[in-house]
Amino acid sequence: MKRKIVVNCFLAFVILPVLFFIQYYRGEISRGYPNTYTLYENIGRFFYVYGYMLPSALFTLFILLPFQSIKDNMNDNHKPFSFVGKWMTISALIMFYLLLCGMFLNIWMIPWWHNFAYPVFALGLGGCANILLYFMVDRHVE
Repeated sequence: MKRKIVVNCFLAFVILPVLFFIQYYRGEISRGYPNTYTLYENIGRFFYVYGYMLPSALFTLFILLPFQSIKDNMNDNHKPFSFVGKWMTISALIMFYLLLCGMFLNIWMIPWWHNFAYPVFALGLGGCANILLYFMVDRHVE
């Protein structure tokens, strides 16, 4: 139980902000903004724009907690839950919340072909999260 809590907190409060920073920094470069800031200043700008605790806490509450509940339920019912099944489950949870937030944010205001990045983002983030959870939690707990 302790391992699940520690790894989920590590995933939400360390790995997730790093992935979001890489995406933010890549977007700054692809838009052609001259990047005259140091890495320290870029990290400060990123956390000023996106915050740190709120996205991580929301990721923990709305994605990791239901995902762990689904995995525990499948484990209690003695049904095999494969690596790909876990990956698709967490990716579906991420995609559900992306679509839910997209109804209220600018996801529908941009050209429709730009929205194909969101399923790729959900699969990538779900894959990274699932790989980390598999090697640090599932192999030892299950």
